[in-house]
This record gives sequence, C-alpha cells and structure tokens, in this order.
Amino acid sequence: MRGPGTYSATSISVTVVGLAIFLALRKREALAAFVTQNLKVLAVCAVLLYAFVAEPATAAVTSLLGRDRNLTGRATDIWPVVMQLAAEHPWLGLGYGGAWGLGTSLSATVRVEQAHNGYLDVYLHLGLVGVTLLAAFLLGLCSAIQRCFRRDYDWGIFGIAFLLMTVLYNLSETAFFDVYLGTMMAVLPIALSIPRTGDLSVVAAGEGQPTTDRSRRAVPSTVETSRDSAGRHTARRFDVRWKATHPKLPTARRP
Repeated sequence: MRGPGTYSATSISVTVVGLAIFLALRKREALAAFVTQNLKVLAVCAVLLYAFVAEPATAAVTSLLGRDRNLTGRATDIWPVVMQLAAEHPWLGLGYGGAWGLGTSLSATVRVEQAHNGYLDVYLHLGLVGVTLLAAFLLGLCSAIQRCFRRDYDWGIFGIAFLLMTVLYNLSETAFFDVYLGTMMAVLPIALSIPRTGDLSVVAAGEGQPTTDRSRRAVPSTVETSRDSAGRHTARRFDVRWKATHPKLPTARRP
C-alpha cells in the first residue's frame, strides 16, 4: 500500500476492517446473531488475545501498510516516556489536560500533543479509575448494541462495526478525548436506544416482539409507503396507536 505522498495508515486500515465487518454481518444473519449475543465475551477475549499477540500482529500489519515496526516512533519514543510518567500517578492520573500542551515537560520531551494511543492517554489523564470507567462504558455500549439488534438488524450491526473501528483506532491514535469522535461515542448509545418511527407503530399495535428477522427491517418502509398511498388515513391511524400507549401525550393536530 505504499504510494507517493503521505497517508494515514490507521484511518485506511480501520475503515477497511469496519466496512468488511459490516458487510459480512449484513450478509450472514446467523453470524451476526452469534456475534451480537456474545459481544461482551468476544470483546474481553479480544483484549486478552491482543495482550499475547500484540507484537507479531503489529509487525504483520505495519509490514502490510508499509510502516515501521515501531509505529513511526510511537512504540520507542512516545509510549515508554508516557508510561513512565503515568506510573507516578497510577490511580487518578495527572488530571484531564494536565499532561499535554505548551509548556509541559512531556510535550517538550516527545514533541507531540498526545500519546497516539487512546487507552494510554486515558491511563495518563485519569489513572486506573479512568481505565475502569472506560471499560464499563464500552461494555455498556455492547449492551446498547445488543438491545438495538433485537429491534433493528442494520443499526445493530452498524453499532458492532463502529465499536470495532473505535477500539482499533485508539490503538495508535487518541480519540476518546476527541471533540468529534468522543462526542459521537457518548451519543451513540442513546441513539441506538431510541426506536425508529416504524418500530413505534408496530410495538404500539402489539406486534413488536424482539426478532432478528430481516423482514422486521422492512417495517419502517412499509409504513412510509402506506402513508404515501393512503394519505391522511394511515397517518391518523398511527396517531391513534401512539396515543393508546402514551395517553398523556397529545395527538398532533393536522391541517
């Protein structure tokens, strides 16, 4: 994958892996159901496996991407210095924003503004307490994905692909404190927990049992098509169903 100019090997590899996982799970429902059901177990096993095969796996990936085995100086020039400093405050870390920036000794030593490893940066800033909270958050995200998968097949496997991409990306970059990706990680569990419009109508009608059947994904489009062809009658029927399950919410008036 070498070529003229510079490129982000991390972004390319993470994008390819994420798309491959999404497409594979979308075509194989049995595999998607197995992965979703055992998502937390697979996540823990992946962490343990990485601890044992990190070095050969890193060598293979960097060779494929045309990068140095030391990850462009990360493993030799940055991570050892960060680990040494983080070990001085193992429980609570240096505090958020207390390690990197202009005038800090760490930035002056390694000449970068992040550890280029999200997990190491969490340990540096927030200590073992922060690492524990991060693990709890990721496991909570797994639970949100599992619940979403029972209602919506596509959004469920999207959540799996996004989780995998985030975990992999933070191995060589810091995104947990990023204003964009970090915010998206915080919002995603909430988004996955909100039923779509089609889901609301079916659940209100007593038909919304948890299922992974692909026909369940066609519910929103069927409702939308019926609304286009039948017009106001179908829209009014949805309002009645919503009001039946939410009597305290007023039905929107239509002109």
